[in-house]
Amino acid sequence: MRGTEFSELRAFATIVEEGSFVRAAARLRISPPALSQTIRGLEERVGVRLLNRTTRSVSPTAAGETLFARLAPAFSELEGAVADAHASRDRRQVRCVSMFHASPPCVSSCPSSAISAAPIPILPSPSSTTC
Repeated sequence: MRGTEFSELRAFATIVEEGSFVRAAARLRISPPALSQTIRGLEERVGVRLLNRTTRSVSPTAAGETLFARLAPAFSELEGAVADAHASRDRRQVRCVSMFHASPPCVSSCPSSAISAAPIPILPSPSSTTC
């Protein structure tokens, strides 16, 4: 799947979730006319109308409901995977290794348990600025 195809599907799902082109465009940080063009391109690519549009409302067609029912769990799973990856960044282990000295930035980034359990004293190094 190309990036533009993913963007079209995300735009479609956002419109269905928001129930409005204007709110969906704001959420996606694009203009309503650009969003409208994106959806028109998606509908041309899949060969079926996905949204019923009036001047006051937007709702999915039967084909749109079917597509959204398949997309929603997939997008939710993708968002969860990204959140998990982001959370793992916060859980990564910081390993402090020093033969004799550690610069102040290393000491401040090490867990206190690693510093207090060190078998040798951790002293600032006058010539080193990194761990």
